[in-house]
Amino acid sequence: MNISVTGRHVSVTDPMKEYARDKFSKIDKYELRINDAHVIMDVEKYRQKVEVNMNGPHFSLHLEEVSDDMYKSIDTLIDKVEQKLRRLKDKFHDRKNRPVKDIEIEYTENQENGGFTNG
Repeated sequence: MNISVTGRHVSVTDPMKEYARDKFSKIDKYELRINDAHVIMDVEKYRQKVEVNMNGPHFSLHLEEVSDDMYKSIDTLIDKVEQKLRRLKDKFHDRKNRPVKDIEIEYTENQENGGFTNG
């Protein structure tokens, strides 16, 4: 996964980049084949905002988090991303491996339902 970190209205320091890359590299455990993640850090007065844009083969994801500390915003954003990726993985898993329900059809002599009932 390609992770790029940029800043808007702020110069992103090397420790901030490494912290974000380290946190976002851990989301590979969900095995959703994420192509790239673009992390954008922004400062507006006292608001520290972190956004992420992620693209995969069957989805694109945009999330953001605002707090008073950049590292806190990154941590909270990672929690949101993990929750969303868990939902996506479950959704994709359910679609692929949905079991076919066995329907038993019993023949009866009852002519009211056409001779068949679902069991």
